[in-house]
Amino acid sequence: MIRLFGFIAVGVVAGGLAFGAQAADLPVKAPPMASAYNWTGFYAGGNLGGGWAKRSTDITQGGAAGNVTMNSSGLLGGIQAGYNWQSGIVVWGLESDIQLTSLKSSASGVMFGNPFSASAKLPYFGTLRGRVGAALNGWMPYITGGAVYGYFHGDGTTPAGTLGSTAWGAWTVGAGVEVPWMNRWTWKAEYLYIDTGSHSDSFNGGATLTSSRVKLNVLRAGLNYHF
Repeated sequence: MIRLFGFIAVGVVAGGLAFGAQAADLPVKAPPMASAYNWTGFYAGGNLGGGWAKRSTDITQGGAAGNVTMNSSGLLGGIQAGYNWQSGIVVWGLESDIQLTSLKSSASGVMFGNPFSASAKLPYFGTLRGRVGAALNGWMPYITGGAVYGYFHGDGTTPAGTLGSTAWGAWTVGAGVEVPWMNRWTWKAEYLYIDTGSHSDSFNGGATLTSSRVKLNVLRAGLNYHF
């Protein structure tokens, strides 16, 4: 019995040494490789997409409160430019863009026992954002965020007076992916959420207080040329 265990032990050790030798010859799986594309430098391009927005206006008059909500959707397009810095697989960047849009909406009804009509439009807006991405093999996913400027305008008419609302500032966050294409060209797809926050409106008649907020969602695709 002792001799049998001895033979088994020798066999196990020999088998283990053989397996170890074979395992040493197996290729080691490499970690994800950074993209061979160099993202550092200036770029500029154009984009096209769509957006949908919700404008909510709260109105208080004589202790009574009301709300007007307008939803809109439409096309948008514009140009963008920026600069990237790449360190290993991490890509830092700054980007600015300006967009023209077709977003507009209107509403009408009765509030505080009086008829009213209202409209809203967003003819243009622009952003100034930071970007942080990962230069993976063949593509670069990224997150982005920053400030928004634009003409978020609304107006309304009631028997008590005229309401005017304009917001120039907002903030945005989003994410996207950019992919090299044809040497110096890249294409990208991007989503942005834009929010003006609550801002006070003007009203030229009666003791009425109003405030509005615009929330905008943007989906767009674009091309960039890297210099």
